[in-house]
Parts: sequence; structure tokens; C-alpha cells
Amino acid sequence: MTFLKYLKIALVTAAISVLSLTVLYFYGVGRIPAPAWFNNNSTAVNGGSDSLGSGPVADRGTGPATGGIAGSQGEDRPADVIPDNPAGDGPASSSDVITEKNPAASGGLVLYDVPFTSQAPFAEWSDLRQEDGCEEAASLMAVTWARGGKLTPAEAKREILAASDYELDTYGSYADTSASATAERILSGYFGFDNYSVKYDITANDIISALRSGDILIVPMDGQALANPYYTPPGPDRHMLVVKGYDPDTDEFITNDNGTRHGEDLRYGRELFYNAIRDYPAGDHLPITKTRKAMIIIGPQTY
Repeated sequence: MTFLKYLKIALVTAAISVLSLTVLYFYGVGRIPAPAWFNNNSTAVNGGSDSLGSGPVADRGTGPATGGIAGSQGEDRPADVIPDNPAGDGPASSSDVITEKNPAASGGLVLYDVPFTSQAPFAEWSDLRQEDGCEEAASLMAVTWARGGKLTPAEAKREILAASDYELDTYGSYADTSASATAERILSGYFGFDNYSVKYDITANDIISALRSGDILIVPMDGQALANPYYTPPGPDRHMLVVKGYDPDTDEFITNDNGTRHGEDLRYGRELFYNAIRDYPAGDHLPITKTRKAMIIIGPQTY
């Protein structure tokens, strides 16, 4: 009896071993799904150091890494270090961003070498001709570029003051010239420059298309809407600057913002910049009764 008892135990043990090996084989080759306890090395879906994560992807960050214009206006204040535009998780190049809503974004960086000056080249903001000299300074930069010239601070100051004096003598005021008045009084009247056109009710793509066509722009702005770190708060409610480029990889306009000594190559996010475009009436801070988006297209001088 004792022998038979041990024989039964041996047979049961062997059967269990064969069954275990069979189960392990089928789990290993994947013919049947394994239970959660089978593989202790599987990656957790929620939580843990190996989690794939369920939180949002980091924001792309299309806001401006910019400077701005002196408050009303006055000397522009220094700002903390301006961060680089965040790379985000977006496409690596502009060729990946081609949509019907943004057709002009196809293509690379466009940027023109436009001479820069502040409207107060030597920070003499107490001179009202320079404090209110954004239109004159923007026009000066644009015309100098169109004619292939260069600027020194002394030349810039002389031209800004001379243009203001011309406006005062001819039109009775140099303050706050609208897009059309800037074109007629400063570009044509003072500089004798005629390779421009004034466009109204524009879109952001109109700006980009003009840049890609070889032109630069002078654009009237609501300076307070630019959220510029160089402003003396709250910033000017009317301002003009030069748009000289567009970067499709960061979706930013590149400007020469004459309202600050830090204004060369300042970048503004496309949406923020477009929303801040606003023409204003010619005259000394006349009420702005309607919002209309305008730009002055400047082409290279032809002789």
C-alpha cells in the first residue's frame, strides 16, 4: 500500500508539472492573453516613473518675445531678459504648416535688412517732436531701406526733426498722422518718395504676402495692445512701426520698432500683432471713433 501511495503522489506531481509548462508556453508565445500578475515588468499606463502621461502637451507659445515703445511716450524702461520663443512640440519646419487658413505660411523666413533708429536717437524724449516722432522715424527707416541707404544716429535725429518741422509749417501739426496722412505728408511731401500704396481692411496674410513680394510695411498700431516689456505703462494708444519680416516657424512678425532703443528686430506673435493694428485720425490725439486696419506698402525705389 505504501508503494502505491507514493506512486500516486509522483503521478499527480508530474501531471501538475506538465500542466504548468503548457500554460507557460502558451502565455510566452502570446496565443492567449496573460493576466496582470504574469508580467511584472509591463509599463504602467497611468502614473509611475514610466507613465506615458495624460496631461496636456506644453503650450506652443506664439506670444511676442519683444520690446516695445516708450509709454506716452517718454524714455523706454529697461526690461528683464527676454526669453527665446519656446520651441514647443510643433512642426520642425514651416513646410509642415500648410493649411487653407494660413496659405502664406508656406515658405521660409523672410527678413529684410532695414536700417534702424529710435524716434529719439539720443534718448531726448522731452523734445515733443521726438516723443511724437513715430511716424517720422518709421518713414525714415522705410525710405532709407528703399533707397539703399544707411543711417547714423545723428542723421536720424536731423531727419526726424526736419520732417516734423516741415509738417508743422505745411500742415500746422506734426502729431499723430494717420496711414494716409503719413504717406501723403511725410513719404511724398517731405521725402519725395512715391513707391508706396496704402491698403485698408487688411488681413495678416496680406502682410505676409506683401513681405514675400519684396516689400516692407509701415503699420499703425494700438501700442497698448502690444503688451511690450519696454513700455512705460500703459504705453501709447497710437503708434507706427516698420514690419520687415515674418518667421513661419515661430509665426512671428519681425519689426523695427522705433518707439524704443531696443526696437531692432523685435518680434511679435502673429495674432497679437494683427489684433493690435489700428489706424487713427490725423491730428493731435483726436478721438478714435472706429477701428480700421491699414498698412503702407513700401517697395524698393525705382529710378
